[in-house]
Amino acid sequence: MNVGDYVRLRGKSRHGRNRLEQHGNHWRVVEINTRRLLLGTFFDDKDLRWVDLPEDKDFQIMESWTPVTDMRAEFEKTQADEYIEKHQTEQERLIAIANSSDGPWRVESGTTGDPPLGG
Repeated sequence: MNVGDYVRLRGKSRHGRNRLEQHGNHWRVVEINTRRLLLGTFFDDKDLRWVDLPEDKDFQIMESWTPVTDMRAEFEKTQADEYIEKHQTEQERLIAIANSSDGPWRVESGTTGDPPLGG
């Protein structure tokens, strides 16, 4: 097992089952030392857990695998693309309104062109 590999855990104790219910049973190896593994939640490492080797009182390692591609990077790229697409569309809409001949609000004859007040 290497840093960056993924593991699937099973909860052995009530504490372990609760943590897996909270964060899922797939985790990523963040650090390895001689007696234990530091595992981070699958995509974002928001929660970190030490798992004792070879036997832990709260968790059992059911399987481990080395990712073919970095799933976290792919997830983060997808999230970033969706964010950019959503906000770019909104920004383009606002720019189009601001550049339109009417500006952001319609100016009717006999008014000052100030934005409407209230609702």
